[in-house]
Amino acid sequence: MTAVHQFHPTLAPADAMSNHVFALRDRLRSWGYESDAYAVDVKPGVESESLSYRRLFRSVRPEDTLILHYSMGNEVFDQLIKIPARRVLVYHNITPPEFFSGINDHAAAFARLGLRQLEQIAPAIELAIGVSAFNRQDLDDMGFRKTAHLPILIDWKMYDTPPDPAVLARWSVFGRKLLFVGRISPNKRHDDLLRMFAYYRAVIDPEAQLLFVGSYRDHREYYARLRELQRALGLETAVTFTGSVSNAKLYGYYREADTFVSLSEHEGFGVPLLEAMKFDLPVVAYDAAAVGETVGGAGVLLREREEARRRLRHREDRAADPRGARPVSVNADRMSGVPVLTGLRVGAVLAVGVVILAVVGLTPSFSWIPEVPLLLTATLIPLLGFGFAGYSSTLTTHRARDGTVAGAVAGVLSGAIGGLVYVAFGKPMLNLIVGPLIGAVGGALVGAIAGLITVRVSR
Repeated sequence: MTAVHQFHPTLAPADAMSNHVFALRDRLRSWGYESDAYAVDVKPGVESESLSYRRLFRSVRPEDTLILHYSMGNEVFDQLIKIPARRVLVYHNITPPEFFSGINDHAAAFARLGLRQLEQIAPAIELAIGVSAFNRQDLDDMGFRKTAHLPILIDWKMYDTPPDPAVLARWSVFGRKLLFVGRISPNKRHDDLLRMFAYYRAVIDPEAQLLFVGSYRDHREYYARLRELQRALGLETAVTFTGSVSNAKLYGYYREADTFVSLSEHEGFGVPLLEAMKFDLPVVAYDAAAVGETVGGAGVLLREREEARRRLRHREDRAADPRGARPVSVNADRMSGVPVLTGLRVGAVLAVGVVILAVVGLTPSFSWIPEVPLLLTATLIPLLGFGFAGYSSTLTTHRARDGTVAGAVAGVLSGAIGGLVYVAFGKPMLNLIVGPLIGAVGGALVGAIAGLITVRVSR
């Protein structure tokens, strides 16, 4: 009897690719084949399900089939393709390295290595299978001589496990809950989900909760930026990062959520999309990479990222009026009031500082204070304020031009107050014009620079 063995560099519990490997192994065994799963790194929880890859070199016979699951580069692939056997590659996709540039340079380098290695081993593969048509196209582009498309195998019996009662108890007391399941990674665009959710709470449901279920251990810098953005958006109590969870807890989150929302820009398949459907969750997802073919006609696909807010608002309107009343229109401009409000808040704080500095500089009793430090302080404080206005506004809206607006508004307000103080101390009325004008120009310039830097750094 011939054997069909499988290899993936890492096998872990609660992992879509690992679950696929184990489900395929069980199916092969049910068909009468000898079949085992091999790995380099076997995580706790699946030790009894996996074997060391070293055993492959003495276990595989020429008449056997060796299935190599590829989602990352690993030097072991170079060794395994030399084993005399029929070699089949199952391609789960590699995230393009540009998603990690400037955030996780190690991951970017590893992705580039993986793509190069994939092309190098192509001649040794008899059949290359993409788990999506999107992935198969990648294989064709890389020169694999024979390709096919076969979706991920999911063992749906796993989902019969009872959900964790603690998760159900904790989240049942909350109102509307939006859910995204997936490891914290730049390509999945958790940052855009945070910005979308800030808008959602601002105009639709101020009590809504957003749940991020997935590990963040591989991209800690990106995770840190997400937490910073969460604080900047005022979502500290509205967004929960669960980290890695057990299957029972995962099923609990699916049970308690109201909608599954994804703005991911790159998925080779997207198992959580199907999991959400298994738990009767409506799916709203950005149509990128393999997401569209995975969702098919069973969810709402967004062709443009700005469309996310309009669709979510439309869903709320339909729910409020079961007769299907015409939805209320929503301004598509991303949080258009944010830069003005940010500028006003910062400008008000700066105005206090300007008044204090003006009084100190114009009152004879404070003449003992050296002039140079006073002038430096009077210059530095507004510049820092304008920069903060540009940074804060851009961090919220992700548009550099909003930094310009926020800085200009802060400059006009603080400059106007400063001009009034100068006139009150007997200075020329021209200060009422010069103050806001200088503030507007300086604020716009510094805010624009801060906005551009913020956009570049947050990508």
